[in-house]
Amino acid sequence: MKKRVLAVLLTSVMLLGIAACGKKEPGTTATIGISASDNVSGESLSVGAEVEQFVNVDIPSISGGRETAVGLYNKYFEGGIMDSEEWLRSLEYEALPLYDTYLTKLAEFEYTTPEVQNLKNTFLQSSQLQRDAIQDVVNGIKNNDSELLTSAEDKINQSEELYKSYEESLQSICSSNNIKINGTIGTATDAE
Repeated sequence: MKKRVLAVLLTSVMLLGIAACGKKEPGTTATIGISASDNVSGESLSVGAEVEQFVNVDIPSISGGRETAVGLYNKYFEGGIMDSEEWLRSLEYEALPLYDTYLTKLAEFEYTTPEVQNLKNTFLQSSQLQRDAIQDVVNGIKNNDSELLTSAEDKINQSEELYKSYEESLQSICSSNNIKINGTIGTATDAE
């Protein structure tokens, strides 16, 4: 009976997996070119320099742990050889600790301008919700609790809304400070 319930929960989790990890992590492949002639005031240059640091340097420097965690999450759905119990252990003992390290490092980044501080905080909140959703999936499967899977889906939806807010804020900051974005805002992580 437990295996049957687990199979039903895993089917539900598959849908969550597609929604949760198919999203791109914000900010890591944007190439933000800053031209001093476009930024006449010292404040604009400071905002521009911090945006460039956050998007082009800081986030990519820590993204490896998150990418590995997402890879572990997706491994079960990619038709790999992993069984459900092995997958659950990898989420609990590998993916979540990697995500925790990623979040700790992300929280440690400091910026002086309020615009970039707010940008980072929105990004951090979105990332935290993704991590919490994975935790809900783990707990939901372990406890055969479909309400936790619903909670995970809600957290993913909230995370997506925060991600949209992050993108809008980044675009607004760049526009108001004459910062040119060369390329796209997104990530090289194309999790399935």
